[in-house]
Amino acid sequence: MTRRKLMLGNWKMNKNRSEVPEFASTFRRTLGESLAAILETVDAGIAPSFFCLESLASEFKESGWWSVAQNAHFAQNGAFTGEIALGMLKEVGVSRVLIGHSERRQYFAESDQVVAEKVSACVQMHIHPIICIGETLELRKSNLAEKTVESQLRFAVQSLAPSSAFTIAYEPVWAIGSGLAASASQAQDMHKLIRATLSEIFDDSVANRMRILYGGSTKPENIDELLAQPDIDGALVGGASLQGESFAKMVYSAALASRRD
Repeated sequence: MTRRKLMLGNWKMNKNRSEVPEFASTFRRTLGESLAAILETVDAGIAPSFFCLESLASEFKESGWWSVAQNAHFAQNGAFTGEIALGMLKEVGVSRVLIGHSERRQYFAESDQVVAEKVSACVQMHIHPIICIGETLELRKSNLAEKTVESQLRFAVQSLAPSSAFTIAYEPVWAIGSGLAASASQAQDMHKLIRATLSEIFDDSVANRMRILYGGSTKPENIDELLAQPDIDGALVGGASLQGESFAKMVYSAALASRRD
């Protein structure tokens, strides 16, 4: 089965709303007139700060461009100071949300249980969760990487039906922002494990249609080799997505990979 490539940028706590037009202009200028054609073959989008969501949506109205939030709470409303509800995101046009990013797990103590509750809430609200899973360097050195990733995946999707729409992002924690990326073969091995686990949890048809992204110091220089792997369907891009030119080059690489498929 040929799966449509997906390139997502994660700006984290970077860029003000005033910087969005310059990013959009550079991104468009880099791809030129081919942007519309590219977004007919691949999906792309950015997860910015909450303040930039509407600005980015107004800059990119093309079909195939995803408006993505970096986080959301599982409750519809309540006394949760500083949190954002899924309904609030829907109101500004957001239809996809990153769930369980390693920095949320590491710095904000989000457990597997919290991630599972958020994933379930997303599906109930008809918002597409992009579920992040991955191991630390210590776990990899202890030969626990596969066990950890499989456990996180099973916990996150435990309440979902086979018909549920979601995306998986594998992000080796030791590679995020470090300049180190998993080798293409390391990434492929883990993506293959994730797809096999999805097949066990659901069935082969679900596993074969599900997109699995790689995240961890991806950049224009290594994206081609990663996208050439049979089970890698795109990337969750950190630092390289902050510059319109570099992110555009990666989206273009995804389009070329789609044509080869």
